[in-house]
Amino acid sequence: MVAAGGTAALAQGTAAAPAVDLTAGRDVNLTLEQMQAETRAMPPRFKKEAEGVKQALEQSRKKKDVVKSLCLTDKLKQMEIVHGIAGDRIAAVDEAAAAHNLDRARSEYRIAAVLSDRSKELVSEANQCIGEEATIFGESEVVVDIDPNIPDDPSDFPEVPVVLDPPVLSSPTR
Repeated sequence: MVAAGGTAALAQGTAAAPAVDLTAGRDVNLTLEQMQAETRAMPPRFKKEAEGVKQALEQSRKKKDVVKSLCLTDKLKQMEIVHGIAGDRIAAVDEAAAAHNLDRARSEYRIAAVLSDRSKELVSEANQCIGEEATIFGESEVVVDIDPNIPDDPSDFPEVPVVLDPPVLSSPTR
């Protein structure tokens, strides 16, 4: 429950956060050793993901691209929060495994896996940060294609005299 609320809080400022299903796409029948192995593989990936975003941030700062820098800074801060919480969950998986508490380990593993997915989403969002270079288009050119089936000037149609006979009025009193 705590991770679901934390993930929703992280998603503020973006589109409405979807409900988090902690069992979606997760093998809940993993052994303690398998859960530990999967969670221990997360921190190196987190570090690699964060480094990629940091490099993009440094490049945008060198180009003095304020819009992209702000976007990447936001994504990087969110990643740091997610990685910190995931680190706590990874440690909790190890503690639960040491105590041979399979249910607690599964719960902590699911939370860590959801946070890992959120980290991947943040990398994707960081790759979509739009900066100054995306708004510079250069010289504009207007190209007009004229359909040959349309008459040259619709106002050149021949005039047809319109004759309207005024309506005959009749009065009920006359």
